[in-house]
Amino acid sequence: MLYCNEKCQKNHWGVHKGPCKATRPAPPAKSAPPPAGPFVLDLHCGHCGKELFNTPGSTDKRCGGCIRVGYCGKECQKAHWPAHKAACAEAAVARVWAGEGELEEAEGVLKRAMVKTQRELGEEHVKTLGHMSAYAEFLRKVARFAEAEVLSRKVLALSRRTLGDEHPDTLTSINNLALLLREQGKLGEAEPLYRTALAAQRRTLGDEHPSTLDTIYSLGLLLWAQGSKAEALEMLRKELEVRRRVLGEDHPHTQRSLRAYMLYRENENL
Repeated sequence: MLYCNEKCQKNHWGVHKGPCKATRPAPPAKSAPPPAGPFVLDLHCGHCGKELFNTPGSTDKRCGGCIRVGYCGKECQKAHWPAHKAACAEAAVARVWAGEGELEEAEGVLKRAMVKTQRELGEEHVKTLGHMSAYAEFLRKVARFAEAEVLSRKVLALSRRTLGDEHPDTLTSINNLALLLREQGKLGEAEPLYRTALAAQRRTLGDEHPSTLDTIYSLGLLLWAQGSKAEALEMLRKELEVRRRVLGEDHPHTQRSLRAYMLYRENENL
C-alpha cells in the first residue's frame, strides 16, 4: 500500500491495520540449520568430507549462493565449485521461490544461471524462462521493483509467444507480474491480469485447483485494497469454503484464508 505523504498514511492506518496484519508474512526462523526444503544442508565438507559442526562459533563455511553445502575452508570450497555450480543454481532458485533466509548473496548464482541458459538454449526455452522468472522473483523480494517489472514483462511476453496464453507457466507469469504491480501500488494494472489468469485457470484447471484458489485469494486482497469491499469479501468467502471442503479446516492454506476473511469482515464497515 502506497501513500502520498505521512499524514494520509496515519489517517488510513485505522482501516488498513487489520488487512495489513492478515497478509504480513511470518518472520523467518532463526534457528540453525537453515529451514528444511528441497535442498537440506549436509553437515560434511562438500569437497573433503570432513564432518562439520553447525553450531554457534563454528568455523565451517557455507556456499553463499545456496547455503545448502558446507566447507571446512575456502580451499575446499574453491576446489568443489566446478562440481557444485550446476546444483548451486538449482538450489538458489529453490531458495527464492521458498523464501528461505537472506537472498542477497544468491544474486550472482541466479544471474549467471539465467545468462548461461539464455546463451546456450535461447530465451524462449522453458528452462531459460524458469531462470528468468526466478531472477525476477529475487528482484521483487529485494524490492528492486523497476528491474523486476522489466524482466517479468519480458518473461510473460515470451511465455505467451512460445507456450500460449493458457499454459500453466504463462498463467504463473501473469500472476507473478500482477503481484509485483500490486506491491508497487499499481492496483489498476494488476486487476485485469488477475482476472485474466483466473478466467483461464477456471477453464483449464477447474474451480477447485490450488492455483485457481490462490488467484481468487490474491484478487480478493487486491479488490479490498481498491475499496471494493463487498466483492472482495464474497470472493474470499467462496475461496474459504472451497479450501475447507478440499483441504480441511486445519490445513495451513485454509487457516490463512480464514484469518484474512475474519479480519476483513471485522473491518468491512470502517
